Amino acid sequence: MNREDFAIQLRFSIDFAIDAHCFNSKTLNHSTRTWDRKTPYVIHPIWCAMSLLSETNLSAEVRSGLFKPYCGMT
Repeated sequence: MNREDFAIQLRFSIDFAIDAHCFNSKTLNHSTRTWDRKTPYVIHPIWCAMSLLSETNLSAEVRSGLFKPYCGMT
């Protein structure tokens, strides 16, 4: 996958996660983290995905495949 295609896929994945967690949660309580009730829940899966994408011990193929589930993509 070239850089432009990856950027488009990454943007779509992050937008998908934001939409799912911020605009389609069952209740308002489900849209924020339980430890402070202020941090949007979507921060956690995006942080996980970015951590996996930046892990240089994993191959590029593995990294690109692992970030999708965290952003709600299959």
